[in-house]
Amino acid sequence: MKVLKFGGTSVGSVQSISCLKKIVENEAGNQPVIVVVSALGGITDQLLATAKMAQQGDESYMAQLQVMRQRHHSMADTLVADRSKHDTLATVIDTLFDELKSIYYGVYLIRDLSSKTQNAIVSYGERLSSPITATMLDGAVLKDSRKFIKTEQKKNKHLLDSSLTNRLRRPLPKCHASPWCPASSAATSIPAKPPTWGVEEATTRHRSSPPHSMPRYWRYGPTWMDS
Repeated sequence: MKVLKFGGTSVGSVQSISCLKKIVENEAGNQPVIVVVSALGGITDQLLATAKMAQQGDESYMAQLQVMRQRHHSMADTLVADRSKHDTLATVIDTLFDELKSIYYGVYLIRDLSSKTQNAIVSYGERLSSPITATMLDGAVLKDSRKFIKTEQKKNKHLLDSSLTNRLRRPLPKCHASPWCPASSAATSIPAKPPTWGVEEATTRHRSSPPHSMPRYWRYGPTWMDS
């Protein structure tokens, strides 16, 4: 099994994400693949900057939120031709941005931005890029890996709870020759023939990984795509 990790630059434009698709398709024909995708290029910084604006009582945070929403919709409009898939994806994007809008409004009202809230806000970058990438890859099924990837707090750090995670992931269907896509908030699985796809977040880098091992890059609760 090979893990393919794509950073923000690799999902930053229609051209770069189209290259991602070709890379994954080529690799998936030879062996199981896990694909990891970051938030769209620049979105993480924009999410944080918008949060700071809301914290400071600057109402223009709403305009920045709309800019980010439009960027994700434009990406979906260009990459997903199938009308049914596109409409489903558009609904997912709007639902996530409506949630994000509520979080930002809460920050705006109380003028406070805790680290927990900040982490939650940043996680939306990968939670948005993952379904876009997965929808672009034929056959992807998206699962919320936050239900089975668990962390525990040790010495002021959130570390993977390997024991609980392993117990929770055992009921999941095994992928035989599937490529996967994970992200800081999402993950995917893809078989070689026929291809099935999935998505998660990370940085552009390739590495091999045994089938039983779990990706190590979750910060905010991944979403899993399985075949």
